[in-house]
Amino acid sequence: MPLSVTINGVAQLPEEPVLVIPNRVDSTVLRKLEELLGGMGKIAWLVEDTLRPSDEIMAQVSRKGSQGIIFSIARGSHEALAEQVNAKLVSGRYVVLLPGRQEQPGACITDVPVRVLQHLLEGYNGQVQPVYVGMYRGVNEPALLTSEAPYEHAVVSFLPTFIPGDEPAEQLVAAWAVEASNCVGTVPPLPEETLAAGLLRSLTNHPHAVIIDGVNEQKMSYRRLLTLAAPLARRLRKNTIERRMGIILPPGRLSIIANVACMLAGISPVNIDYNYSESTFRSVAEQAELTRFITGSNFMQKQPDFPWPPSRDILLIEELLTASSISFQLVKEYLVGRLGRRRLASWMDMPVSTVHDEALTAFSLPEEGTGVRGVLLSHRAVMVGYRLAVSRLGIQAGGRVISSLPFYYRTGLTLGLVYPLLSGQDIITYPEPYAAKRICNLAHKYGPAMLILEPRQVPGILEAARTGNFVEGGHILVAGRVPMAVAQQAYHDHKIVLCECYMPPECAMPVACSMPPQPVGKGTSPHVIPSGAPGTVGMVMPGLAVRVTSHLQPDVPLGTGEAGLVWVKGEPLFSGFVQEGMPSPDASTNRWVCTGDIGCIRADGLLAVGGPRERFSYVEGELISHARVEEILAGILSIPRTIAEPRIAVVGIPTSDGRGEQVVLLSTLHKVVGPHDVITLRYAIVNERIPSQYAPQRIVALRAIPTLAGGGVDYAFCRRLALSAPGYHRP
Repeated sequence: MPLSVTINGVAQLPEEPVLVIPNRVDSTVLRKLEELLGGMGKIAWLVEDTLRPSDEIMAQVSRKGSQGIIFSIARGSHEALAEQVNAKLVSGRYVVLLPGRQEQPGACITDVPVRVLQHLLEGYNGQVQPVYVGMYRGVNEPALLTSEAPYEHAVVSFLPTFIPGDEPAEQLVAAWAVEASNCVGTVPPLPEETLAAGLLRSLTNHPHAVIIDGVNEQKMSYRRLLTLAAPLARRLRKNTIERRMGIILPPGRLSIIANVACMLAGISPVNIDYNYSESTFRSVAEQAELTRFITGSNFMQKQPDFPWPPSRDILLIEELLTASSISFQLVKEYLVGRLGRRRLASWMDMPVSTVHDEALTAFSLPEEGTGVRGVLLSHRAVMVGYRLAVSRLGIQAGGRVISSLPFYYRTGLTLGLVYPLLSGQDIITYPEPYAAKRICNLAHKYGPAMLILEPRQVPGILEAARTGNFVEGGHILVAGRVPMAVAQQAYHDHKIVLCECYMPPECAMPVACSMPPQPVGKGTSPHVIPSGAPGTVGMVMPGLAVRVTSHLQPDVPLGTGEAGLVWVKGEPLFSGFVQEGMPSPDASTNRWVCTGDIGCIRADGLLAVGGPRERFSYVEGELISHARVEEILAGILSIPRTIAEPRIAVVGIPTSDGRGEQVVLLSTLHKVVGPHDVITLRYAIVNERIPSQYAPQRIVALRAIPTLAGGGVDYAFCRRLALSAPGYHRP
């Protein structure tokens, strides 16, 4: 396999010897480093005793005349190691850390555990030269980034030197992550394939992969999907001028055909939440400039309360498929079987799009704010995001994915549909996301490599899960925040590891994702780079960078463990909002985007995200999570986790003097709020050894907690109720 190496930033390397820390090395990279640093006589190799590199590398650096330092973080001191490093530097040699391999997620940013970096840098006060090594797979491989051979292209980037400060290890990892996100957009082999071309390639390459309808377990092969979607795509190309098409269907065979046909036709599908109110539906249609909608007659009958558009704007999927039936046999017997992909694309009149054109339009759910907002995702964002997701998730063709999430969920659309379609995986769908028993049975029967859930499904799944009727192993991915107590209950009762995933509207694929723990075999390194932990959304995905800044000063980055605004940088980011339209292809994607969520980066490198800024309050200088307050109060007030209707909700509003914020409890448990109720709750919280800032400053009694059509609490309405409650004076 031909291997090319790109060298960046050699001018950053000081002439005087410094401590050089690469994120990883192999024999190819090692030869380049040795050459750039002046040869073996100018280098002293640094190796941690229990984290030794491969035998090949050790043989390469153990030649006659070589020098090195072997240290132990378990037995050695920081000061002694710093003295050894400084002695080698004074003698005129660069000191180069040689990372070894250990348990880690796929395509991890570094082979060096944070605690090894902390031990090395704590007593060292000289210059540090970070080196980023990126390993990239070829254009024919679904995974773009890798952390080990085989690969086709490597990048060795010398980054600006720095003097270790309070958190040098975290500073080093952040520098590597930023360079990784920069390199994805500049080094080969960056895919220049559109979503339509990628789908056509996968559907023809994996004709025997299937889509299984969880209702009746009927199977539709990818070949059959193509014979249905291709003629429909051709019909849409000829008879419509819209650049976007509304789709109002539950997950299943018909909605997949409609989405794939739109994508093949170069039309951006806009999946509509069938729980929308009339005003919200009108807002979505106006923002996306939708004039035509694909749905089914049976589904329209099941949703009589939905604010359906006029019949002239509705395209019934069964009529579209019947009208295209003459073409089905033609596609199946002639084009797909004999003439191949290129002629099929020509027959469909598949548009010649650039990778910077719009591919998908996704709208946020009402739970994420006061209204819906649409974002535009380019072909490049979707395709690069897909290849980076494969680099971490690693589910190859032949695996199975179960997702009952409707496609108006970004996770349901991208991870539950686009990702498996592009990978050639079997897809199991089910139209009722809260039919927990059926989902458990499907998971047990088909043994999926990945099961995709959203947080509100989890309690029902745990209640329905029993020994023998659920999935063993596999990646149980939850697209949102799981309360710590629920995650612990899942593992204690069923040995189920719930892996959280963080996917803000601004990104085509997850920003971070926890991975199932890998079994540790004999002889493996004692060092482990964690793949996830309860209360976190796991490690940042390959090729993306994340930073956390102060809410009050967005330009000020925060240290490890400090909560603030989450910013993301990388190729899979959105192009803009629907109202703004697609930017010019020359617009830079090398930008930091604020997600509006509050989170923190832990010392072990895992990202924890608590939710939108609106779900936090600054009380007496501390950032208080409303979700955490709800968890605490649910325990104190003995509210069952499985209860259907919410009994409490917590919001934040300004204090009456306008100088701060206060936490307000809306409760159906308090028929009348007495003068001592607030004090009683405060004492109960303090007795649990929880800071008093978590105690609500006010209680508002309600007959019912306002909810959205999808079942979630309507926090925007709750906040308005708190602001208008008797006894509160607006600042």
